[in-house]
Amino acid sequence: MAAKGLIRDICRGVGRDNIALRCAVFSLGHLSPNPKNVMFVGMMPIALKFSSASRYDSTRGLPSGSGPELGLTMAILCVQSLIDMKLGAFRRGLASVKQAGEVIAANQTAFCSSGPHRDVMQFWFSINAWYSMQCPPWNVHARVLPAATLKASWGILRSTPEKGHEIAALLCESRRLYARLSLFRLIESGGIASEDLANWPLSFQEIVNAGGPAPEEEYSMSALAALRDGLDGWHNSVGMNDRPVYAKTAELKAQLDSEPPGVRFESLWFQSYDAAMCYDQYAAAHALCSQHSLDVLTGKAARDESYTDEWIHLILQIVPGLRWDYDERNYLGLMWIVGQVVALRCTDPHIIAWIQKKASLLEDITPDWSCVLPKNLFGPLLAMQKDLLAQGQAAMHLFTEDAREVNTARQVLRVGLDLTTRKGFVDLLPENSMVAIANGTT
Repeated sequence: MAAKGLIRDICRGVGRDNIALRCAVFSLGHLSPNPKNVMFVGMMPIALKFSSASRYDSTRGLPSGSGPELGLTMAILCVQSLIDMKLGAFRRGLASVKQAGEVIAANQTAFCSSGPHRDVMQFWFSINAWYSMQCPPWNVHARVLPAATLKASWGILRSTPEKGHEIAALLCESRRLYARLSLFRLIESGGIASEDLANWPLSFQEIVNAGGPAPEEEYSMSALAALRDGLDGWHNSVGMNDRPVYAKTAELKAQLDSEPPGVRFESLWFQSYDAAMCYDQYAAAHALCSQHSLDVLTGKAARDESYTDEWIHLILQIVPGLRWDYDERNYLGLMWIVGQVVALRCTDPHIIAWIQKKASLLEDITPDWSCVLPKNLFGPLLAMQKDLLAQGQAAMHLFTEDAREVNTARQVLRVGLDLTTRKGFVDLLPENSMVAIANGTT
């Protein structure tokens, strides 16, 4: 069942007298999928008022008990998380979405039975992925769910016809595992002294000082292999109407012929924006799970000038033909995928140049609220990578330090690979360095 219809049915049923849910739904209805819509800008005070009322009522306690009450609790927390997603209130939304995760972990048996509570649980995975993706991989919140609970949840996810829920969870776990293992390899090969990173969280230090490569390698490689199997299973379950097709016209051929030979991406077309985004997430997750790519991008494999990543190629094939139709089922914007999975792992300056030419298109087809990487930093990210590639290096990760005070100057941790020596490198940059790169002042 579609999320809107599901929440509406809960509002009319078990939630008909619940102030927290009804206020949250009313608030969300006043938040536009397009933040630049003038009509909805005037409705923002109403949205904030009812969001506050929903939060206040929630402090008096959430429903608990049987399946219907579990569904009501999950619906309240999910809608509140969506409101905060659109308002940019990340920490508050993260608290709500992870509270819902605790409800799932504590009621695994109940969620195995069919009903609205199970449908809301499946819907929750897409929202949770948006929040978890923004947490650094060493943070406990980067996990979709605790390992045991997640393992028991895959069967529930695969039973839903909404394929976006499962692929969001698969992408989230792929990103977390890839980031942990690649960070460990790059920092270890770079010979970075622990004291240089002493201000970073203890959970980050655990990655740096993992006690030798064997434990981290063995666990991560096994988990990535399991995710690859899960991704293949997801693909096999996708209906033919949601799979890509090639489109060939004289105009498209002329556009393709105008590109340099090394960066010609023949467009793939889909029947809907949602189907295209699910497939893009599928390709992104496979790119992050690829053992060969991981070895090449962390220096474990020798440099190969002919190296190409077919999953990255697939991601970029989807970009030219994509148009946002205000479908709100997909919360991970295309800019995040192209920025974090392609640009930040790119060793080919021609691909960076291709993405730069498509930057305005990417901005148009990515909702502002779903852009995990702020749109004004996308250009600087590409410029930074292009500059590093000219120096024989490539950035693989960027993380911003958590500040204890609002006005504390923060640092950006940049971890990458020297393409010649095949060793990792680590830079600590000032927070405003991305803006400086964009202005050409660094």
